[in-house]
Amino acid sequence: MVRRIIVMLMLATGGASLAASVEAADRLPVRALSKAYSMPQSSAARSCTSDDLLGNWQLVGFDSPYRFRDPRAPYLLPYQVFQYASNGGIKSAHSSKPIIGEAERLFEAIPQAMSYRVQLGGIVTLSKAGQEGTVETWRCTTVTEDRTDLRRQMSFQQGDLVMTLTGRQGQTLFVRHLRKVSS
Repeated sequence: MVRRIIVMLMLATGGASLAASVEAADRLPVRALSKAYSMPQSSAARSCTSDDLLGNWQLVGFDSPYRFRDPRAPYLLPYQVFQYASNGGIKSAHSSKPIIGEAERLFEAIPQAMSYRVQLGGIVTLSKAGQEGTVETWRCTTVTEDRTDLRRQMSFQQGDLVMTLTGRQGQTLFVRHLRKVSS
């Protein structure tokens, strides 16, 4: 399953690894979370809707209960941005250096290789462009109020997303904490 995820994410970025020539002082590198974090449904969070997902997102943190075979896989890089478009397209960019510039301009240069669909209960399915079937299934949770988890040393802002990649039996494979950078 891990190998399949690597291939799909590389397809989503066209297999390219983006690098920036200057350091961004306003964007700290992402740190891996100490324990897999799945945001529980509460007054501080709810299942995502299509409207919640639209826009451009920056990775805040990630984690997985699994050990990865390739430590250089794109989804493990500290700088990642994602775009969920109103036409159902999803694009992403992953880098070991800060991703500089406006997300809109960056995503204009990246071909759309994946599409998404939001189902009831915040289930987001990804499909490879031009092919039938789901290649990834995510549980998406929207943070509805600012919250700090002192135990995990994490801060969530209203509107943040917690995306949990699930396996065939519903087990957690990977968790992403995303923050919106533009609509």
